[in-house]
Amino acid sequence: MTGGLVGRAAGRRPTDQGITGGTGMADDEFRYWCEECDYRTPWLTESAGAEKQVEHYDRHHPGTPPGGRVELRVKKTDGAGCLVVLGILFLLLLATFTFRYWP
Repeated sequence: MTGGLVGRAAGRRPTDQGITGGTGMADDEFRYWCEECDYRTPWLTESAGAEKQVEHYDRHHPGTPPGGRVELRVKKTDGAGCLVVLGILFLLLLATFTFRYWP
């Protein structure tokens, strides 16, 4: 699975549980899953995803409060940060051995 899953009590909005769109995440970072069937929304903003889920429940599960879970998209990194750190450590190691035996 490509994201971290956050539990969601039936009828509660994600903002009630401390999941907000103002966490520095880019748009389209939320996917809502139906508790009753295999439906899931596409990657959307938090409010658009919640709307789609409510529409799905109204259409396919009338009378049932929306429930399920919210999936947060995990950002993929290219690993460049790790290479930079390793490069700096290598240069520090090289400098240490070079100046240790400097006349």
